[in-house]
Amino acid sequence: KADGEVTHLLEAPPQEQSLTLVTGRLHVQGHGLLHAVTLNITTDVLVVDDLGRIVGDFHNSPCPVGDGANGNGASGGGYGGRGGQGEGQLATGAAFGHLFEPSEPGCRGGTMTTSPHTGGRGGGLIFLTVLDQMKVDGEISCNGEDGRNGGGGGSGGAINVHTYLMQGYGKFQVIGGDGATSPYAGGAGSG
Repeated sequence: KADGEVTHLLEAPPQEQSLTLVTGRLHVQGHGLLHAVTLNITTDVLVVDDLGRIVGDFHNSPCPVGDGANGNGASGGGYGGRGGQGEGQLATGAAFGHLFEPSEPGCRGGTMTTSPHTGGRGGGLIFLTVLDQMKVDGEISCNGEDGRNGGGGGSGGAINVHTYLMQGYGKFQVIGGDGATSPYAGGAGSG
């Protein structure tokens, strides 16, 4: 439905903030939004209209190795590459994950020492199995959150696509969040 929204239960604990859909045809119309921290979609045909979005939401779960380093001017979270170095930081969020079969969400940016919870959250995780064709004129994304008050940006998550035919003019985005610029410069998250 245009302007519609589909997601998990808002009260769900973090480990249950996922959505699994198995269908013959999935159509996200303009201004429609399908989102969860983890989306696992299997369909014969996927259509995402212009201004339609499928989004892997920010999350607070810890990462195995890629969280940004804490401190004044914290570093960004890592994923496919290292997170950005914050002002006065030697360490950054470590690179991890698989290039061809990504299966982990993004990592949190580092937090400023004197102000907790300032690191940006990592982006979510989307698995798409489209058995016939997909047409994307909208957006499919798992971006990281920007850092706040000297915190590092969260790293982008992952989009894992298996399909027979892909068409459209839309975009796939996995962008790390920006590091905060005040009072210390935090590093950006990896994309």
